[in-house]
Amino acid sequence: MVIHADDPTQSRPEVVIIGGGLTGLACAREFDRLGLPWRLIEASDGLGGRVRTDTVDGFRLDRGFQVLLTDYPELTRLDVLSRLDLGCFEPGALVRLEVRRGARFARLSDPWRKPLTVFDPGWIRILGLADALRLARLRHEVLADEPPPDGATTAEYLAELGFSEAALRRFFVPFFGGVLLDRELGAPASLFRHLFRHFARGDAAIPAGGMGALSTEVARSLDPGRIRLGTRVASLAGTTLVDHEGHAMTAAGIVVATDRDAARDLLPKWAGDNPSPTPSWSSTTTFWFAASSVPAAIDRPLIVLDGEGGELIHHLAVHTRVAADLAPEGQALLSVSHDGALRPDLQEAVMRTLAAWFGGGLADLRLLRIDAIDRALPRCATPFAARPGATRVAPGVVVAGDHLGDPSIDGALAAGRLAATWVAADLLGRPFEPRVPAPA
Repeated sequence: MVIHADDPTQSRPEVVIIGGGLTGLACAREFDRLGLPWRLIEASDGLGGRVRTDTVDGFRLDRGFQVLLTDYPELTRLDVLSRLDLGCFEPGALVRLEVRRGARFARLSDPWRKPLTVFDPGWIRILGLADALRLARLRHEVLADEPPPDGATTAEYLAELGFSEAALRRFFVPFFGGVLLDRELGAPASLFRHLFRHFARGDAAIPAGGMGALSTEVARSLDPGRIRLGTRVASLAGTTLVDHEGHAMTAAGIVVATDRDAARDLLPKWAGDNPSPTPSWSSTTTFWFAASSVPAAIDRPLIVLDGEGGELIHHLAVHTRVAADLAPEGQALLSVSHDGALRPDLQEAVMRTLAAWFGGGLADLRLLRIDAIDRALPRCATPFAARPGATRVAPGVVVAGDHLGDPSIDGALAAGRLAATWVAADLLGRPFEPRVPAPA
């Protein structure tokens, strides 16, 4: 297979984008806006990267638990929110607490967005008055953009604000530890505050049809004739690449929009100059279940957290409370998430825990799929503000992705836009003569 860079219908040189996840798609859209022709090469059989949805027995399953935060600025910039049929979780959480007679589920709502919930007894049961006041202070600091302590981790920042161990165990660790896949809360405080701001100002949503609808919408305006699926890039030298079938091409510029590990394989010199200070990825395991009904305790579209520091179920969601068309009529779709790798005894242990939580309320659970995702989320160890999302390797060659910036959907989209801007700046005004070497 030869992907030509010398299309006679084009008067401008072509750029090749390696990777068809959200970063690559956003990059292609920005090249369209800038008027630069491009080709996109994706190794898998579809677009979207980690943000894809599969249909299993009539249920629509995302690849691991994911939500879309409506406050993400890149979604507004791309104008995709208005074209997605979104269902939203209520702001807050349903927190499982141990009481004398078993488990109790207490609701923690956002009183700034739902003022009457300030009288909800869940606030006192989960946080207590002192921690509730600290949460108000945290919200004020974050929305006022007051700077956090330099170099502080999330755990250090929350400790400095005075939050109790109970507040960390019952809310911050299960909620934000789940968002960041970091139950030690070791991510930079700047990243935590960035996410907290998005949750405070917007909604956590799921599109009708699943999260893959976002990838489809981002790709909708792109010319499918410029996209090649099932094509793996085997090597890259400068702006010349060779695919897995041995075909080579030289492009005007290259954007490596893969995950960090694939980028390091293609660009070993860049990898050597930019060693990762921590392991690159956090893992997660998601169990997808079908049920004919759900427990009465989960009567609202709220994410359910384990407020007792359990090591098995970190959060649970009834997706059909948010988007009913994710399941066949009369059925419910649930996800149960464990922030860690799949191990042999995990499924049985999760089932026992669900039985202990809900008794017979989930008696008819049917397992649809287990998503064991080793590369679920890039870890962020450096200060968030210092991570732009893209880096220039050579003139016209840029590596981009959420592993270099904000490890989120917004970060992936922003990285693609930035990469296209940098490559365009290198190419404009520089002569280019496309050349396609003969296949090896």
